[in-house]
Amino acid sequence: MNFIKRCWAEISLDNLLFNLEKIKNTVGDKTEIMCVVKANAYGHGDKIVVREAEKAGVRYFAVASADEAAHLRALGSKAEIIILGACLDDCFQYAVEYNITLSVCDIDFARRLSAYAVSVGKRAKVHIKLNTGMSRVGFDCLNENQAEAAADMIEEIVKMNGLSVCGVFTHFSVSDEIDGAEYTQFQLDNFNSVRRILDCRGVYVGMWHCANSGAIVNNPEAYMDMVRPGILLYGLYNGAGTAAQNAYKPVLELKTVITQIREIDEGMSVGYGRTYTAKCRRRTAVISIGYGDGYPRSLSGQGRVLVNGRYAPIIGRVCMDQTVIDITGIDCSVGDNVTVIGVDGENFVSADEIADIDKTINYEIVCGLALRVPRIYLKNGRQTDIVKYI
Repeated sequence: MNFIKRCWAEISLDNLLFNLEKIKNTVGDKTEIMCVVKANAYGHGDKIVVREAEKAGVRYFAVASADEAAHLRALGSKAEIIILGACLDDCFQYAVEYNITLSVCDIDFARRLSAYAVSVGKRAKVHIKLNTGMSRVGFDCLNENQAEAAADMIEEIVKMNGLSVCGVFTHFSVSDEIDGAEYTQFQLDNFNSVRRILDCRGVYVGMWHCANSGAIVNNPEAYMDMVRPGILLYGLYNGAGTAAQNAYKPVLELKTVITQIREIDEGMSVGYGRTYTAKCRRRTAVISIGYGDGYPRSLSGQGRVLVNGRYAPIIGRVCMDQTVIDITGIDCSVGDNVTVIGVDGENFVSADEIADIDKTINYEIVCGLALRVPRIYLKNGRQTDIVKYI
């Protein structure tokens, strides 16, 4: 496998491409797909994810920062790369030099960006962000007066010599929640109100897009010109629309290995703080993964892993680099693989299960995988690539 066996993530490119095709079939041929690959493709590794998505016909990718965008360019991506969040003026040079699309969230930013682009003899590509109700970034359009004001500013931006307006977008805050339908409709109505005003004025702004993963599952009326799958692309989803969720396949499995096995007697404690004491003789194993790898410390005494298809509970505290599990009654040996996230036989441990214990969301679990965890890429059951960051 071309790496020292300690802990690693296995990335199924088959599942990635399955999910991408599922999204394509859901939204239809007339709707473009912008794959969200920020945070190292949600921990899955942007280099290979972008490469495979481009091969599958994806032409748009979204990131969170200029550094992430420049990184994709350095990897050789020729696609449209859009920075979704608000940036500062030090992004201007990156945007022009690397042909990166910036999000415009206020009129003064647009004016400064246009002036910079004119000064270097270029036009900067931009998408304009509307705040339809998330109250994070973008031009407010929560009522009729704000919608008119937003349209005025967008019309001004379209006329700026240094800018090329390629799209207008917003972001839904509760499209993935069971009780979020009414508020999502409120946001969608706000978005469409600005669109109607600009259409009546004959102002062309390129693509309109607002559908994140939740809206892809729950809001077909929000597909428009483009959708932005993030967590859904990676086969994870923890919101409303369970039937649709089950149609997607998790892309990532996390694995480690047994490094030592020992028997402990009744009354013996395990790990820092002596939080576990054996009530009878137990067989334990050390596995080489810990919170330094992104495995949450909150799983101490609560989580479980799979050893040769059987569940083995964590005992004691999760350490930075090692964790102890109870393997009493499980046939296993030093060197055996352990599934931390994924399927082994008829059983599985999901990122959602870990997130529930950690009182967070599955996004954080996969995004939190440390760079010292190699990503191993599999296709048709065979390893195709390995990315080691350390």
